[in-house]
Amino acid sequence: MTVTIRAFASAKALLGGNTITLDMPDGARVADVWDRLCEGRPKLAELRLRGLALNREYVDWDAPVHDGDELATGRSPVCQCRPAWATCRSPQPGGSPRSVRDR
Repeated sequence: MTVTIRAFASAKALLGGNTITLDMPDGARVADVWDRLCEGRPKLAELRLRGLALNREYVDWDAPVHDGDELATGRSPVCQCRPAWATCRSPQPGGSPRSVRDR
């Protein structure tokens, strides 16, 4: 399946652009997409994102992804704003972001 990643702020700078497409296996989760995106990008893996949005809604790291989904980097700890496209919801249960240092 194909998942499109839209990167903003620090993630955009580290990826060298704002849109990347990844092929992911069926059954992949948001965390799996993030892990694949971070492969070979240690600086990206060190970002402590406050959230990722799946199809414009903040979700938990265990949320499943499907063919054609769009995953977007959310706000960083430095930027307390949120992208205009994001739908803000109350925090998801167990939805705290993780990074390589948290695993």
